[in-house]
Amino acid sequence: MSGLSQTDLRWGIGLIGKSTFSSAGIGDTLRVMLEGGGTRVNMKTINLKKSQTQSIKNTLHTMKKNNLPERLIKVYVASPYTIGDTAVNVKRQIDMVDKLMDRGFAPFAPLYSHFQHMVHPRPWQDWVKVDLEWVASCDCVLRLDGESKGADMEVELALKLNIPVYYSLEELLIAHK
Repeated sequence: MSGLSQTDLRWGIGLIGKSTFSSAGIGDTLRVMLEGGGTRVNMKTINLKKSQTQSIKNTLHTMKKNNLPERLIKVYVASPYTIGDTAVNVKRQIDMVDKLMDRGFAPFAPLYSHFQHMVHPRPWQDWVKVDLEWVASCDCVLRLDGESKGADMEVELALKLNIPVYYSLEELLIAHK
């Protein structure tokens, strides 16, 4: 832990949040995202001692003082696609992405694949496989209402990976003040 760099900390800020660092004490358990090999991110749970907590606080202070960018919270937007009008479903998800971006999040809209699929159609299983990879790399999932086998699978995976799932924009905003 003592060799944790500013890059490592930037990876962890999004999920942990500033309030957790400021209230962390002896033996607090924090989920920290440490940069893994390539583009994958590995989740690790660590127990912080008082000296380690202070070291993190000092590094965060230095990052803020030097205007180093904080990591945006990655939000996977899970919603219906094939049940109902696909164009309406895509627009609804893109509208939510816009709201999330306006509030400083880094949203991922799996229904962007709608346009890829129009040009290069692929089997449903291919899209599910790719979408589940994205779920695993996000900090949280925002589940929009409506019946969807795919969105339900995405939520199920998130919950298995201990990734928070929110069921409204308001709920997500309260959790990430």
